[in-house]
Amino acid sequence: MVYFHASALAGDTLDAVLRWLANPLESPEPAEILLTHPAAVTHWHGPLQGVLTGDDRTAGNTVTAIQQAMALFFHPDIRRRCVRSRPARHERR
Repeated sequence: MVYFHASALAGDTLDAVLRWLANPLESPEPAEILLTHPAAVTHWHGPLQGVLTGDDRTAGNTVTAIQQAMALFFHPDIRRRCVRSRPARHERR
């Protein structure tokens, strides 16, 4: 849920969420958005950072569970059938 919230705040699409989820330990953007955006839900930055940077087993299990939950969206054909196509806010003119 925090990834979707960060993406919405940034005006990004599901592609940003999937990019972050593909390698969450190397994706600081969601936490930065949640920490700095004025419309972000208060204190969502902390739990996200805690889960990803805490105990290695907890972080690994969390990452695996999230990736499995979103796995169908990593397949472009399935994603196209499930998600209406629209450019991200920063891609619109």
